[in-house]
Order: sequence, then C-alpha cells, then structure tokens
Amino acid sequence: MPKHRASFSRLACVARAVVVMYFSTATAQAQYREGEAPTPPARADVRTLGPKDGGARYGQAIGASLVCPNIFVLPGTEALLKSYSGAELDAFKAEAQSVTLAWKKTLGCDAAADINRCRLLNDKSCSEAIKEIGTAGTVLPGLIEFRK
Repeated sequence: MPKHRASFSRLACVARAVVVMYFSTATAQAQYREGEAPTPPARADVRTLGPKDGGARYGQAIGASLVCPNIFVLPGTEALLKSYSGAELDAFKAEAQSVTLAWKKTLGCDAAADINRCRLLNDKSCSEAIKEIGTAGTVLPGLIEFRK
C-alpha cells in the first residue's frame, strides 16, 4: 500500500464509502451522466410512514435528546406518536423502545477504557440524528432541534 494512502483516517474511509454507495445508485448515476445534480433522498411523510419506521424515528428523537448535548424534542415528536393507534401503536411503541434502548446503551460507554471510541460514537450518532430528523432534516424533519 502506498505510504500516502495509509494516512487516511477511518472516518475518511467511511465517508468515501458513503459517497461511493450514493453514486452507485441507478438514479444518481443517470443524473450524473445527464449532467444534472443528484437529488437528495425524499422526505418521509408521516401519513405513509409505517409504524416500525415511525417508532424508529420516535426512538431516535428521544434517544438523541437523552444522549446529545443541546438537543431538544419538538412537538412533532408527540404528533408522530399520536398518529398511530391500535396494533400499529403497539408496533410503533415496541420499535421506539428498542431504538431508545440502543441510544441509552451509548451512555454506558466506558470513556476511561476508550474515550475516542465513545466520543466518536456519540458525535456520529448525534450528527446523523440532526441531519435526519432535525428542523431541516432529510428524512423526517421537525422532531428534534439543536439549541445553545
């Protein structure tokens, strides 16, 4: 392996992999060939969001508010919960609990053993949450907000 390649950080490798995966999609390739700018992923509509996906986003919002500094849950999170009923609500709550539990486990990361790994895990998770469900989110905007 050439010496200059060995200096890439693990995060740079992950970022490169994400870019490669995005441009490997058929839509992005077609747009690139035609000279158009690739379109970002479509935002989810709460009305068409299944209970498992809705519960996952709800759990992500609750988890981010517990783990990430200066992240607050917005009223859209409560509205998301209220949009399900019956068996769908049960599936929603089960998925939300599972995702929230995964976020809570990051609080138990032993920083004394590996502070960089813990910090990177939390930083990456928090930035993804803001990107996906923040006020200008790409997936389901308006569930959380960053406030100083």
